[in-house]
Amino acid sequence: MSTNNRQAVTRLAAGSALLLAVCVGVGAILVSGPFSSGAIGAGQTAAGLVAPTALQKPPNQAPRPTGSPTAIALPSVSPTAGPTAAAPPTAKPTPRPTPEPNRLYHVPVLMYHRIIPTSEAGNSAPGLVVSPEMFSAQLKALRDAGWQSITMATLADDMATDQTIPAKTFVITIDDGWSDGYDYAFPIMREYGFVGTYFVIGSRIDEKDFLSTDQLRALEAAGNEIGNHTENHVSLSSVPLWRVKSEVENASVAIEKAVGHRPVSLAYPMGGVSAASADVVSQIPDMKIAVTTHPGGSETWAERYHTPRVRINPSTDPAKLVASLSYS
Repeated sequence: MSTNNRQAVTRLAAGSALLLAVCVGVGAILVSGPFSSGAIGAGQTAAGLVAPTALQKPPNQAPRPTGSPTAIALPSVSPTAGPTAAAPPTAKPTPRPTPEPNRLYHVPVLMYHRIIPTSEAGNSAPGLVVSPEMFSAQLKALRDAGWQSITMATLADDMATDQTIPAKTFVITIDDGWSDGYDYAFPIMREYGFVGTYFVIGSRIDEKDFLSTDQLRALEAAGNEIGNHTENHVSLSSVPLWRVKSEVENASVAIEKAVGHRPVSLAYPMGGVSAASADVVSQIPDMKIAVTTHPGGSETWAERYHTPRVRINPSTDPAKLVASLSYS
């Protein structure tokens, strides 16, 4: 054999030995690896040989759901059946009684002006001055005979609602708004449990010798009423109707400023009243009733802006006063 042939045979044998060694190594890997138990089946892809764990699921783990989670419907719970509560009945407003225009009320309205010792009365007309002693005796006689007092505002409200006013009910009115109505009259009225209506002149509130704002408030706090006696104490039957309106309205404004609300009653100064002026008064806001100097002790709703009064003078005997009121 030639030298060249021997070299070719030697190289061929070395290559075969190398190939055999590689095959033996690969076989050893396959025998000792994870595929020795037959996990590789028919149709296994080459990718499975390279990375088998990428396709296998972890043991004992359920398959993950795909897509959006499905909302779980909760069972609806019905309220426990029971008796149905009845709706409360709608309260119907109680009809407000309406006034009976011609119903006759017997509530005598006493007319006073000054309750003061004569020595302190100054230039006041003597017939308008009643001493505190006489005033006290008159009220005591009324109290002892079972009479009770109300204000003009209460009288108007009772007539407006067609109320039955108890027998032996009367009203005390004191005109002009002098300060002695607080200094002398008020303590005596309070002593006998009576209240009254003070008719004040709007422009004279807080003036010397007249009721002050503080006194007006104290009188009201004790259950008395502050009424309107015009702004300047003029006779409403002798002035134009525009003046009637301004006199009453301006006084109402002044009284509201003093006590916090508008008055509801009026006394015509000097008794000056006409049908036309009374009509104007009836249209003043909040004005419910008005008193005159006409004598009498009975009232009607239809004539409430012409309410009469019983004049009291310095010599009015207490016993005779009580007797006269019973038949006025």
